[in-house]
Amino acid sequence: PLPLPLRLPAAPRACASPDPITPPTPAAAAAAAATTAAPRPFSVRELGRYVGVTGLQFIVLANVLLVLERFVVPAVLPLATGGTVVAAGTGVMGLQVAIGSLFFFLSLKSRVFSLFDASRPVRGELQAKGEAVAETPRVYPKWIPPPLVFAVVWSTIAVLRAVSSTMVVAANGYSFLTPATLFFVFHLCLGDTWNSINNEMKYGVAASSVVLVWLSAVAAVVGYYKVVPLAGLVLCPLPIWLTVATVLIWSTWNLSGRLPLYPYERK
Repeated sequence: PLPLPLRLPAAPRACASPDPITPPTPAAAAAAAATTAAPRPFSVRELGRYVGVTGLQFIVLANVLLVLERFVVPAVLPLATGGTVVAAGTGVMGLQVAIGSLFFFLSLKSRVFSLFDASRPVRGELQAKGEAVAETPRVYPKWIPPPLVFAVVWSTIAVLRAVSSTMVVAANGYSFLTPATLFFVFHLCLGDTWNSINNEMKYGVAASSVVLVWLSAVAAVVGYYKVVPLAGLVLCPLPIWLTVATVLIWSTWNLSGRLPLYPYERK
C-alpha cells in the first residue's frame, strides 16, 4: 500500500483579539465603542434635571443679590459717602473693594449654591473619578494645554469678572439686580451645570451645552458694555478663552466615541 501523505501542522491563525501585551490605543478603543454603542433615547427627565437645578441656583443667587441691594447697601452707602471728601473717597473705595470681593468669590465658588457636584474638572482626578461611570475612555487632543494654564487663566478671568462687575454695579447706583448683572449670574449658573455634566463623563452633552455657556458669556459682555464700555472690554477675555475651551471640548468628544449630544439616561 502507498504510504499516507504526511500532514503538516496548520499555521496558527492571527488572533482577532488585541494583543494583551500591546493594548489598543485609547482612540481605537473609543472608536470601537462608538461603532458598537446602541442608540439612547432622549431623556426629558435628565433635561428637566439640568434646567431645574440651573434655575434654582439662579433664583438663590438673585435673592442673595436682592438682600444685598435692599438691606446691606442702603445701610453701608451713607456711611461710605459721608464725612469729608477724603473720607468719602476712602469709604466708596472700600465699598467697591467689598463688591469686587463678592464677585470674585462668586466667580470661583458659585458652585456652592448648586445642588450638582459642580467642582471644576481636574484632568487626572476627573479621569480617575469617572472610570466607574465612563462609557468610553476620555481621549484629549494632543494640543490640550497643561493643567497650569487652566489654573492661571481661570484665576485671571475671576479677577476680570470681579473688576468689570464692580464697575457695572457702581455705574448703576450700586444696584445688583440689573439685566447686565443678572445675565452674568446666569452665565455662572450655566457654567456650574456644565461642570456637573462634564464630571458625569457625558462628553456629548458637555459638548452641546458648552455652546450655551459660550453664548451666555457673550451676552454678559454685551450687557456690561452697554452699561460701561470699559467693563465690557475688561470682560472680553472670558468668551475668547471659552472659544478655545469649546474647540477643546468638541475635539475631545470627537476622539472619545461621539456620545449623544442630547440628555440621556445611563442603563
